[in-house]
Amino acid sequence: DDTGAFRLADSLPSLQCLQSLQMYENDLTDKGGAAIARRIQHCARLRTFFSNRLGDEGAAALSKSILHLSSLTCLHFAENEVGTDGIKALCDSFRSCQQLRALDMQGNNIGNEGMNCLAKTLPILTELCKLDI
Repeated sequence: DDTGAFRLADSLPSLQCLQSLQMYENDLTDKGGAAIARRIQHCARLRTFFSNRLGDEGAAALSKSILHLSSLTCLHFAENEVGTDGIKALCDSFRSCQQLRALDMQGNNIGNEGMNCLAKTLPILTELCKLDI
C-alpha cells in the first residue's frame, strides 16, 4: 500500500525551500516511488536526492523531474533495482543537469547497454567529482 507515499508526493510542491530529500528502506513500490519522483520537480531548490528501490518506473519519472531541477548537484541512486530502460531515461535527463557533482548508481542492473549509455553521457557532466557505479 503506497497511500503514505502518495500523500508525501502531494505535499512536496509546497516545500519550496527543500534542498535535500533522502529516502532509504521505505518499502515503496515502483508506483509510490514514481509518484514522489514526479512531484520533486516542484522543489526548485533541491540539491540532493537520495533514494532507493524506485525501479525503472521511478527512474523514468525522476528523469522527467530532473529536467526542472537546475540546482541538483548530488544524485544518490544506488540500490534502486533499475535496469537498462531506467538508466537510459536518467542518462537522457543528465544532458540538462550539467551541474551534477556526485552520482551514485551502485547496485543497479545497469548491464552493458546501460553502461554504454552512461559512458556516452559522462563527458557532458563536466562538474562531476564523484562517480560510484
